[in-house]
Amino acid sequence: MTTPARTIATVFALACTLALGACATRAPSFEVVNASVVERTEDGVVIDFTLAGANPNPDELPLRVIRYTLELDGRTVFTGERSAEATLRRRGVQTITVPAAIAIADLDDPDDTTRVRAYRLSGAVRYLAAGTIPQLLFDLGASRPSVGFADTGEITLAARRGE
Repeated sequence: MTTPARTIATVFALACTLALGACATRAPSFEVVNASVVERTEDGVVIDFTLAGANPNPDELPLRVIRYTLELDGRTVFTGERSAEATLRRRGVQTITVPAAIAIADLDDPDDTTRVRAYRLSGAVRYLAAGTIPQLLFDLGASRPSVGFADTGEITLAARRGE
């Protein structure tokens, strides 16, 4: 016969096991290592941001979704979400490119694309922790681990050389 104290102890032990299983994977880290204009027309510009993702774990980490926002001179000009389409190799570093398409009309001074602009890119990467229990919790929607990133810098929106 099960007593209330035994039921509580069993639930507590199960919760601790699940928590330890989900926490066994250390979070990866991401940093922006490059920002460059890759396309420019009279209507818009595309900036590619290269992120370096570092995985400190002995297991690969499949990345699921990247959500990010770009600000130029303090104004939000792009918000995006995309499938990460990558897996961080174990104890390694991998680069991922995320694009930001900006309409020239959305800029505060659309006629001046040659001046230096301050940018801020921020976002989060959702990943799947290694192990059966973390995968089950992810599939159930109970645990969706993610890690943030942010970078500031300067960029000009002029056409690339040779264009």
